[in-house]
Amino acid sequence: MKGKIEAIKLRYLLFVFAGGLLVVLPLRVYQMLTIVESATGFYSEKNATVYIMYILLAALSAVFILGAYLSREVPAPAITNGKNIILGVVSCLFAAALMYDAVNVASDTVKAILDMSTFSIRTLFSSRHGEFTLILQVIFAFFSAIYFVFCGTAEITGKMKTIQNYKVLALAPLGWSMCRIVHRFMRAISYLNVSELLFEILMLVFFMLFFINLARVSSKVSEAGNMWGIFGYGLSAASFAALVSVPRLILIVLGKSEELVSQSPFEPADLAAAIFAVVFVLAAMGIGYQSVASEAAVDNEADALPEPDVE
Repeated sequence: MKGKIEAIKLRYLLFVFAGGLLVVLPLRVYQMLTIVESATGFYSEKNATVYIMYILLAALSAVFILGAYLSREVPAPAITNGKNIILGVVSCLFAAALMYDAVNVASDTVKAILDMSTFSIRTLFSSRHGEFTLILQVIFAFFSAIYFVFCGTAEITGKMKTIQNYKVLALAPLGWSMCRIVHRFMRAISYLNVSELLFEILMLVFFMLFFINLARVSSKVSEAGNMWGIFGYGLSAASFAALVSVPRLILIVLGKSEELVSQSPFEPADLAAAIFAVVFVLAAMGIGYQSVASEAAVDNEADALPEPDVE
């Protein structure tokens, strides 16, 4: 059944993605303003919107994953050797957001270490606040930023195939996601009952799957049969990333930042990751590319034109 159903078009998944966000984002803003306790993250009451939200999110993820798995339109895992200015700019913006995450987390980690009564490597590993995991997150965020700068440069210049040389760096985004999810599991709270934390964990799970498929395809390592994951996991990850970042940003803009759940602030890297995943999905469909070969042909034709006579 994999890749056999011609009736499932990839553009349909994009329509579902856009329509789903138009429903869940306003619904989430409403929940955060009315029934989500900012101090704990628990629901003060579980009304119909809670069940509608979970059903919609489960349905969206199922549609993206199954649709991408079954669609015959999923392209072969190949890198287009052409210019994609939009993807290049978004990659660089994602790199900037990752660098901001590295600096921000590093600052908080240093403060936490300085507050320790006694410091040693052993206490760093055994710290209940997960400082060692945060240190690894900073390292992976830094190298992820470098990777996406390289990718962005290659996409802007049209030398996409050079990305295949960054096989080790391609794993950095996966490591960044893994460190973040481990740190969230270390919180002494029931993550199943705290919606913001649960959504963050699901977001990171899908991003881990997306980034590992991205690394395989971009590095040409065991990439066969993994292209559907770019679409299925990428759109699922972008949905949850938008869910955890856009409502928080809206509350901040509205001056309602006190309604944000404790330990769940707005993180620019989440929104940047969502935008990158969507733009990369569009690029995988061939949207946004300007063929280098076509440009060369045009240049050659221009050179071949006879020069006008000048009297």
